[in-house]
Amino acid sequence: MKIMQICFTPIINSAGGVEKVYCNMSNHFCKEHQVFDVCCDGIDGEPFYKLDSSVKFYNLTGGQKLKIPFVVKIKNELARVVKQSGGKIEFPREKFVRQQINGRLKNYIDTIQPDVVICYEMRSMVAVEECGYDLNKVIVMFHSTTVNILNSLSNKQEEVLRKVGCVQVLMNSDREHLLKRGYQKVVHIGNVVPQYEVANSIEKENIIIHVGRLDGAQKRQHLLIEAFAKIAHKYPDWKVEFWGGDSQPKSYEDKLKGLIKKYGLERQVFLMGKTNDVPSKLRKASIFAFPSAFEGFGLGLAEAMSMGLPVIGFKSCPAVNELIVDGVNGILCDDGAENFAKALEILINNEELRGVYGMRGRWDMKKWDDGVIYKQWENIILLL
Repeated sequence: MKIMQICFTPIINSAGGVEKVYCNMSNHFCKEHQVFDVCCDGIDGEPFYKLDSSVKFYNLTGGQKLKIPFVVKIKNELARVVKQSGGKIEFPREKFVRQQINGRLKNYIDTIQPDVVICYEMRSMVAVEECGYDLNKVIVMFHSTTVNILNSLSNKQEEVLRKVGCVQVLMNSDREHLLKRGYQKVVHIGNVVPQYEVANSIEKENIIIHVGRLDGAQKRQHLLIEAFAKIAHKYPDWKVEFWGGDSQPKSYEDKLKGLIKKYGLERQVFLMGKTNDVPSKLRKASIFAFPSAFEGFGLGLAEAMSMGLPVIGFKSCPAVNELIVDGVNGILCDDGAENFAKALEILINNEELRGVYGMRGRWDMKKWDDGVIYKQWENIILLL
């Protein structure tokens, strides 16, 4: 079977959760199928996460940054204002990009003749529809919360989404929400969570770790810095490590550095940058902190739980509040730095509790073992 994956989220040299899923899916499917990966990155290069040599990787831009006309940029900003007021219009920039690359995409699809196309977001889905590919053979993945995605849809995107062969969501609550909105071809398949070996106590250090891109609106690393600043003077032998790059916005990393300096935490809080060896970083840590506002799944959180780390998140955060069961495999607290600081102190001061939460979290993550998840994917693909 020929499987084509299309992702318009930046893939080349980008180390986020979507990118990891994209590459891991490719590396699994290529064992028994032909896999053709398509991206639309304005730079040349390879994905941050290594692809199997048998996977065919194609960049629709040819590795060149698309030049967006000034008038399109102006119209795009006007559309942004309309969107913020609840309008369902399409961003002119997205339409312009499709006009530049759809010829190449159509030629590639016509040449490969894929049996199924997996689209990683709405933009690539619309591009596939405009290329004339059979939508009954298209699977669209939801990587954020269903509410966020549905609220951001243009009329065009919603029209196409209702015609595709299948919509895949990460949490069962997302599936229920879509069904209530009248979508019928919806499946709940979570992300694959690696089943890591638990680190022994000798490897552990007094490290609070966070893994994820630097993102002020979603990941909110600043809240962890502000929370730790409230208690850092009491725990001088503890430190916080942030692993991840691709700052959104670009100025956010500077904001985090400013907070570290403001609170005098230069010897306790560190922005470590990207890593392609997350397990080794998790093995040394004692607590995983995850102050996100929203998540589609929370892959970094799930990987930490699989490693046996006790975790902290916010009750208000979708997906996180389904992965973490408060008082069972971690702590869910009310939003805000003050509440997060109290949760940190509970775990810092109770090594036994850290062990109990960690072991339960590890057990709970087994339901997302790769054998379970990829079998569900194979079943869906064969039905299209």
